[in-house]
Amino acid sequence: MANKSIIVIGGGISGLSVLHFLKKKYASQTDISIQLLEKSSQPGGTIKTVVHREGLFECGPNGFLDSKEITLQLIRDIGLESSLIAANSQAKKRFLFIKNRLHEIPTDWLSLLKFKPLPFFDKLRLPLEIFVSRGDNPDESVYDFGARRFGENFANVFLDPLVSGIYAGNVKKLHFKSVFPKIFELEQKYGSVLKGFFRSRRCAANGSSADAVTPLGAGRLVSFPQGMAQLTNRLFQLFKDSILLNQEVQLIAQSQDQFVIHASERVHHADEIFLCVPAHSGAAMLNASHPALAAELNKISYAPVAVVGLVYRRGSFDQLPQGFGYLTPRSQNRPALGVVFDSQIFAGRVDEHHELFRVMIGGTGYPEVIRKTEEELTALAREEISTVLPLRKEESPVETFVVVWPRAVPQYNIDDISARVTIAMEANKINNFHIVSNFLGGVSLNDCIATAQTAVEQLF
Repeated sequence: MANKSIIVIGGGISGLSVLHFLKKKYASQTDISIQLLEKSSQPGGTIKTVVHREGLFECGPNGFLDSKEITLQLIRDIGLESSLIAANSQAKKRFLFIKNRLHEIPTDWLSLLKFKPLPFFDKLRLPLEIFVSRGDNPDESVYDFGARRFGENFANVFLDPLVSGIYAGNVKKLHFKSVFPKIFELEQKYGSVLKGFFRSRRCAANGSSADAVTPLGAGRLVSFPQGMAQLTNRLFQLFKDSILLNQEVQLIAQSQDQFVIHASERVHHADEIFLCVPAHSGAAMLNASHPALAAELNKISYAPVAVVGLVYRRGSFDQLPQGFGYLTPRSQNRPALGVVFDSQIFAGRVDEHHELFRVMIGGTGYPEVIRKTEEELTALAREEISTVLPLRKEESPVETFVVVWPRAVPQYNIDDISARVTIAMEANKINNFHIVSNFLGGVSLNDCIATAQTAVEQLF
């Protein structure tokens, strides 16, 4: 009989990663019982890959950057390292859709000088960032940081769509230090972002990691031949004996030194809990037993996103731009955040006769997305493609996919920072209770895995 019972609640990438690290940590201890409870019939959370006639459609992330060793170590642990595939080289090219035109995002000073959406005097201002004083406001927004150091036009043209692409959020509300902590460190340490990047590159070239800071977007974009679900499916297959599906947790209570978990007409008991669910879900589970913590969890806001996949015959286009896709600044007043050219990124997403696009609709600037029908969302996506790309008017998609995430991405807004601090404080008051979720440790797959490892490493 187990002397200790650990239960992980939530089977997204955070929960599955926690399960993996727990199994690894206690591999030789048969007296410790470890289980994961997942409310749906399939784990993975927003990582979901749909197989269709021509290839694969990703409902959530389509890849991740291979710049974090802990993610690569997990993949090695579960035997998927040889399955990793890198994005096509052309996927490094990305665009912005501004004033009814696609503009390639510059990657060097020469292309920046040719970049028409940014006014000439703003281009001249960029190198002068090294003379801008270090900021002293730790609660600055992403927009205010960019405008202060590089100018308002820079913030509107570059940072706004970047934030929309990652968080589907508002650049004027997102907390800069939380969203881009490494860049915040550069300014604080060197007084200038550009000085910090140059110093970091020199340190990396000299083989020193003491002062090196990984630049934004470093690493290769990678995925798997069977889509991102190959990762979560592999974790499920390895640990399926410890995973209970269709277990929706309604209540977490405490009895003496144990947690009592009421889930789908079953009651589970645990000595230790890892809560790996969205903030609002955790609040519902804890409202009766820990109302103060639940109240703070309910303050975390989320952005809604609809992902619409469209498969066209390759001959439907005269000449497609080659690249990853494009983002659209909020100033353009369009419901679509941007479009990903999936068939140009990873091989095998469609066959050679088709093109696959994923249109991202919604965000905090278009909350009505959750009230749209699938037909309306498909119509919006088709209108986006026909407006931006050289589509022959008579052509229609041969296949469509729609998935709506009412709470897709947690927002690291300035107004939510105090709630996150209080959540950590309240959670620490509960013995053997841990919160591991993307609303605390970062939204990327790399962030989720790193946060899971840290939480498990801190166990005695």
